[in-house]
Amino acid sequence: MADAQLSGRLETAIQALDNITKVYYSFLNAEPLSPTFTLTSDTHLIPYKVMTSLHDAMKTNYVGLSENVAGLIENLLALKVRVHVDQ
Repeated sequence: MADAQLSGRLETAIQALDNITKVYYSFLNAEPLSPTFTLTSDTHLIPYKVMTSLHDAMKTNYVGLSENVAGLIENLLALKVRVHVDQ
């Protein structure tokens, strides 16, 4: 039972890391998140000057958050190994 619960949390953490990474790179590359999203005119959703001024803060937040989630994934994997050893 513990292994199944850890597996569920591990899947959620992996999906969260994937989502965080997709959002960060979407902003970084100024790409829409959805492939179905299109602009009908040549306008920018976020002005270039704003994007460049916020880049360092976005990178810092992304790195910190992704490292925390990656650490959680490592801890969950270690717990799964321990559960298997204890059984």
